[in-house]
Amino acid sequence: MLHRRAVLCIFCLSGIFIWCKYGLKSTDVRWKYNLPIKNVRFGCSNRTFSAKPIPSVALASAQGSGNTWTRHLLEQSTGIFTGSIYHDRAIIDAGFLGENHRTNVIAIKTHKYYNTRMHYDKAILLMRNPYDSMLADFKRRKTKSHVGMIDPPFFKRKKTEWKTFASEYLNTWFKIGTSWLKFTGPLYILQYERLKANTREELEKLLRFLNVTITEKQLRCALANKKGPFKRPTQQIDFEIFDDEMKTMIDGYRTRLERDISRFRTRHIM
Repeated sequence: MLHRRAVLCIFCLSGIFIWCKYGLKSTDVRWKYNLPIKNVRFGCSNRTFSAKPIPSVALASAQGSGNTWTRHLLEQSTGIFTGSIYHDRAIIDAGFLGENHRTNVIAIKTHKYYNTRMHYDKAILLMRNPYDSMLADFKRRKTKSHVGMIDPPFFKRKKTEWKTFASEYLNTWFKIGTSWLKFTGPLYILQYERLKANTREELEKLLRFLNVTITEKQLRCALANKKGPFKRPTQQIDFEIFDDEMKTMIDGYRTRLERDISRFRTRHIM
C-alpha cells in the first residue's frame, strides 16, 4: 500500500497525462514541468519559458506602479513568461507561472534599489504618478489583496497612519527611481500613464527595446485582452485624502525625480 504522503495522481491536461505528487495544484504542475499553457482566461497565444537563453531584463518599479499589469501585457504579446525575484502565491495562481524565475523569461519584476552587484543585461524603469501609486500600494497592504478596496472614512480615522505611510513610500519611490537611473546598461523609462492611455504605441516601443518581434495578430490579441487579472475597481472618494502638507511633500519628490529623468534623457536616446 502506498504511503498517503506519496499518493500519485494523474491529471489530463490537453490530452497529456502528467504524474505529480499528491497535493499539487494544476498551476504547480504547469510551472514545475515547464509546459506551455493556454491563456484560457484571456484568449491569446500559448505562454511558456523561452526555449533559448535571452537577455536578463529587470522590470523595476516602486510598488503600486503597474508592474504586474506590464507583465501581463508582455506575456500576452510575446507568449513568454515574465519572472520575478519574489514568490507571490496569488500571482502564480493568477497564471504568472514565471514567478520566482530569473532565467528564460522576458522580464524580471523587482522593487529593489539598483546596485552594481545586480546582474542584468537591460532594465525597464516603470514610473507612475506617486499620488496614484502610493494609494494603490496602501490599499494592497491594508487589504492584503491586489484588488482590495478601503472604506473612504478610514483615511479620516487613520490620518496619522496614512501620512506616515505616504512619507515612507515617497522616500522609497524616489530612491528606486534615482538608483535605476544609474543602471550601467541599456535603460528604458516606461511611464505607466502613457502605457495606459496609448497601450499599442507604448507596448510596441517597449518590445523594440527588448528586441522582440511579434505578429500583428499577437499584438491585437494582447490589446483586446489588456485588462489583466488584477484590475482594481475604480473608487470614488468624495473628499480630499491628500492635505496641503502631503501635497507639498509629494510634489517636491516628483519634481526632483522628473528633473533627474529629464537629465538622463538629454544624455541618452530613448
